[in-house]
Amino acid sequence: MLPFISEKQALIYDWLMRPVSSDKSSIERLGHRTARVCFAIVRDIMQGNVSLHAMSLVFTSILSVVPLLALSFSLLRYFNVQNHFMPAIEHFLLPMGEKGQEILNSILQFVDNVKVGVLGAVGLVLLLYTVVSLVQKVEHAFNQIWYVASTRSVSRRLSNYMSMIFVGPILLVAGISLASGVLDSAIVTKLRLVEPLGFVFSLVTAVMPVVVLIAAFTFFYTLVPNTRVKTSSALIGAIVAGIAWQIAGKAFTAFVVSSARYDMIYSGFAVGIVALLWLYASWLILLLGSVIAFYVQNDNYITRSLDMRGSPIALEKIALQVMVSITQAQEKNGKPIKQAELETTPNIPGLLIRQVVETLLKKKLIIDAGSEGDRFVLARSSDLISVADILSAIRKSPPIYRAFPQSGAQKNIADVSQVLDGFIKEKFAQVSLRELAEGKVVR
Repeated sequence: MLPFISEKQALIYDWLMRPVSSDKSSIERLGHRTARVCFAIVRDIMQGNVSLHAMSLVFTSILSVVPLLALSFSLLRYFNVQNHFMPAIEHFLLPMGEKGQEILNSILQFVDNVKVGVLGAVGLVLLLYTVVSLVQKVEHAFNQIWYVASTRSVSRRLSNYMSMIFVGPILLVAGISLASGVLDSAIVTKLRLVEPLGFVFSLVTAVMPVVVLIAAFTFFYTLVPNTRVKTSSALIGAIVAGIAWQIAGKAFTAFVVSSARYDMIYSGFAVGIVALLWLYASWLILLLGSVIAFYVQNDNYITRSLDMRGSPIALEKIALQVMVSITQAQEKNGKPIKQAELETTPNIPGLLIRQVVETLLKKKLIIDAGSEGDRFVLARSSDLISVADILSAIRKSPPIYRAFPQSGAQKNIADVSQVLDGFIKEKFAQVSLRELAEGKVVR
């Protein structure tokens, strides 16, 4: 029986690792792709990185929730719309039942004690730093999910952070106010009396919180990662995360209602424990939505567990292929190549391509040409880049090369490495990248 199970599992695994065939029907392709994405998500959860990011964000949230709300309320008071912000907070704490109301009252009491106008320069800077650290950790988690090693410039990050901190609450309040104003208008009130319009408006009112949540998630998934995210991919991840958040909220409410006995055990700590659990669940769902968006957009990364086995020869071949592709796109088509195009090179794992691209960027053989860091051009003319330059960049890329310098090896072993380096320079220093891109035979 065990050999049969093992063989069955191997067949399923091979099917999951196999790219989606274009020869199948649309339903079969959708089922195969959905199964692959689900497999990748479960694998990532089991590896624990997403969970670690969620726990880190829970800790930072505890430190920054009061400063964040203090800044938000101070800004909203300026427009006299602070009361419209309360429904969003109450909706977030709704799954915690009565404990949620206790937490809300405590938070609002802390917020009232924070007088932004009288903090002074040092106090205001510390307040902003606490809030920015939360946004920075969110960006770091999203970049880790999207395998983005490079970060935005300091000015760009500060601009984005300030936008999310100051503009985000205003947009949220504007959306809530607009939706409430439309649904509570005199015309809609009269239309509610006419069936089936009454049923339709009741349905819209019921799903409006989910729609607002999905819109907010889509905004996060599109803006936060330092790479270009397709709106369709972000929307799919947001829809799944939004529905999961609603289901988790219902389940959490049932848990809180049925766990009254824990109050006797934990006493005053019960409220804090419930808050931590709900914060963790919320961050985990938000991050998993980003994971879904990533795998929907980058189907070839589903096999990333196999991608880490690139040999030195494979990395050198990939580097040459990447440089040739960039050269051809730049000199023949007259435009920079997209990272997504590089990562869909047939028979080459996407994760290895991204690792090689990061190395070529650090070695200054290529440079970013897109505002989102997702397009590349050569750092200099293809006539001035030799094949030896490319191979040397890969052979001497950190961290392995730095971890084992030649000075730490025996002389005869170091001599072997020097002979190989000398052979590469002698053989390929005079072969330019342009010649390689034009198909010149290297002998």
